[in-house]
Amino acid sequence: MNTKRIRKLSVILVFSMLVTFLFSVNVFAADKYVTKTMTLGKTVAVTSQSYASGSYTYTMYKFTVPSGKYVSLSCTPVANRYAYAYITTKANAGSSYKVASLYGDEKKAWTQKVALEPGTYYVYFDNVVKANLSLLTSPNKANYCRSKAIALESGKVATVVQTLETDYSRWYKISLTKAKVLKLTSNHSANFYVCNKKGARVSLGSYNSSTKSVSTTNKLSKGTYYICVRANNYSYDNSAYSLKGDYLTFKWS
Repeated sequence: MNTKRIRKLSVILVFSMLVTFLFSVNVFAADKYVTKTMTLGKTVAVTSQSYASGSYTYTMYKFTVPSGKYVSLSCTPVANRYAYAYITTKANAGSSYKVASLYGDEKKAWTQKVALEPGTYYVYFDNVVKANLSLLTSPNKANYCRSKAIALESGKVATVVQTLETDYSRWYKISLTKAKVLKLTSNHSANFYVCNKKGARVSLGSYNSSTKSVSTTNKLSKGTYYICVRANNYSYDNSAYSLKGDYLTFKWS
């Protein structure tokens, strides 16, 4: 038997052994999907994704978001683990279907909120034993222009849910009882601007990621001012993000 034939047979033998091994450990096994309906507004036990015999098993919990609602999701993690939740548009864990990834910064229970377009979605979990998915009514009112601004007291938290179906700026009216530097504190960077009652803009400094705030560059005189949150222009933070919209809270002092 010549050398070339020996080499050829050796290659075929090695390839056959490799294929046999791969199939024996189910490397090519397809991921499995189990679809269930998510119980809304109640804390329930959930099944997290698992891996065995070369494939993942995902339990996809189905829910529907009607117009004017947004999602609040609370998760309790496996002991000493970080809890993750992923929202998709189909009963599939593929990245092309994912519209939101939610997780906490610590190994403990957390609650995140996210705005989505009206429609049907699926959520699956990783390292989660209990979850509560609620649909909340959007707190946004028709404060889409300065003349319809909502009065906002110092220290009171304002909530903005931004989605593609509510693509407009939000206006808030504030009253300074004395001259001061105005400070806006938000859960993440937002595209704010401030103006006086004549519409003249007030200069703002840069967003401080450490204090999660932005302040006017100069002290403002006593009087009425307006805070505008620009539509669809605030960035995502690390603890919750949505590719379709986002959730913002802020207050002034």
